[in-house]
Amino acid sequence: MGKSKPLKPKGAAQKEGSLKPNHVIAAGLVALLAVGVGAFAYLRQPAAAKVGYVQVDSAEAAAAAAAGDWAHGVGTRLGEPSPSESNVADACDAIRPLFMGDAAAGIAALNCTEFMRDHWEHTPLVSRAGREWNHALMRLPDVGKMIGAWPIRFFKNHGTAAMHKPASGFLADYRWERGAEVPTNAVDIAMEEQRTFVMHNLEVYWPPIGRLIHSIVRYFHAYTQTNLYISPPYLTEATGPHQDAHSVFIVQTHGAKRWCVHAPRAPLTLKPLQRGKNGDVIDPLSRRAVTDAVDVMGPPLLNITMRPGRVLYIPRGFFHHTSTDPAMLAADDVINGRVVPQYDEPQYDEEHHEIDFGQPSMALTLSILSEDVWSTWLMLLGEALQELPPPPPGEADGTQLLEAIRRLAARTVGTEGDAGARLREALPRVIVGACERSERAVFTDPGQEGWRRYAVGLLADAAKEDGKSRFPTWLKRLEPRSPLFSALDAVLQRKRIPCHLKREQIEAMLAALGDRGAGPASGPGALTGAPLADIDVDTIFRIEKTDRSYMPQDKIWFEPRKWM
Repeated sequence: MGKSKPLKPKGAAQKEGSLKPNHVIAAGLVALLAVGVGAFAYLRQPAAAKVGYVQVDSAEAAAAAAAGDWAHGVGTRLGEPSPSESNVADACDAIRPLFMGDAAAGIAALNCTEFMRDHWEHTPLVSRAGREWNHALMRLPDVGKMIGAWPIRFFKNHGTAAMHKPASGFLADYRWERGAEVPTNAVDIAMEEQRTFVMHNLEVYWPPIGRLIHSIVRYFHAYTQTNLYISPPYLTEATGPHQDAHSVFIVQTHGAKRWCVHAPRAPLTLKPLQRGKNGDVIDPLSRRAVTDAVDVMGPPLLNITMRPGRVLYIPRGFFHHTSTDPAMLAADDVINGRVVPQYDEPQYDEEHHEIDFGQPSMALTLSILSEDVWSTWLMLLGEALQELPPPPPGEADGTQLLEAIRRLAARTVGTEGDAGARLREALPRVIVGACERSERAVFTDPGQEGWRRYAVGLLADAAKEDGKSRFPTWLKRLEPRSPLFSALDAVLQRKRIPCHLKREQIEAMLAALGDRGAGPASGPGALTGAPLADIDVDTIFRIEKTDRSYMPQDKIWFEPRKWM
């Protein structure tokens, strides 16, 4: 499509922080060795895999679930089976490689239920899906093919491509102008300029990824998207320490990258209060930001080198940072507090050449959204309180209670079991429903008294822990059609919209591609040479934006710094 021309950045072509292979050699091995020794010592620090997080014994979880005691622990709540479980068994099978464990590290393979109970939203996990599975999603040469097939632009609409500055607190390089066409050799340009090339929403543009994300959306009952990160080699700090407002699976497809994951100071920190982005730079060694005198992130939980075949799960809110420095890449892994020597198996690129640590690192991040699409207990309860009818004569309305849950949710310290952390949890699959807008609401369904009791109990605990509010007695009624539960049902219906639209969007794209998107990633049918001008990609892309009624109308929800 004529997009393979060189692209020069706007303005001066000065390279910031450039550290190319020939420069490393010219600078001498002394500096590299010094960095490597310091990094190796840091990466070998003892790690506690579950610092500050409650783990639910499987027998206890089963007993608690049978008794309807969902307050017992996060694993019990999030591991409760969905009413649609039998309808998504095929989706579960499709996503199993994401949590297949790692035999060399002593990590057992998990089934879908075990992953939801033991890891979802609260504990990292290292797995080994296998090189073939990772490569089937996308390989490095596929990036240019995908860019050439679609109208990919910088900072705008499709793909939302950008060039990120290393160790900058996630700042993009705006020498590449908004709306400029992304060339098919964008990866080569990024490597030359020492930038990380980033693209969003690959599930819309690359069929193998779209099919996997469709299964994730169906199984998790959640909006999911895929981003692409390609970083140059020899970066001591490729991505600085930061938090994300969504849980992610990292799928390494080319080269290698070192990942270090830290516990947050409080579980599931609200997105506007998270650290490490928009120029907020955190020192990975001191664990402090340049603007703080105290630690902003907890101790390291794991340090691993990701190569093709590996998958890393990072729960929402956990700090993580990366490096492509050879000394760090060569260090032993630290997983669950144990030092695990790396595999000696060789890694090969698409032309069967052995990959060394001088290769670009390419990884897919599969982001499963909850807070980003307002699907948390805080938003469910908070919006329901705002939609209550007037209280009975002599009773207080829900205003004080609404203010209490906001204050608690905005706390930046705490433990997994406190009311603030439980308010920030993603809504469990058992109540959020599958991606069907026509599904019946769950709080008023027969047999859901346990979840009604949990919702009332969470509000009561929040009022008690807040110390400033009282719980209105008229909201304690557990009848299905009580004012509180009728409001909760109405809000729940809206929370299903993002998931439904994402599934509809992917299905529309796969249907439009037909046989052109049916092949493996690098084989026939994977967009190679396919005439795509007949596909109305703009309309398909906008499907997920056709209904924004799931977003809160009250703008105060966007400003948690005002809640405290």
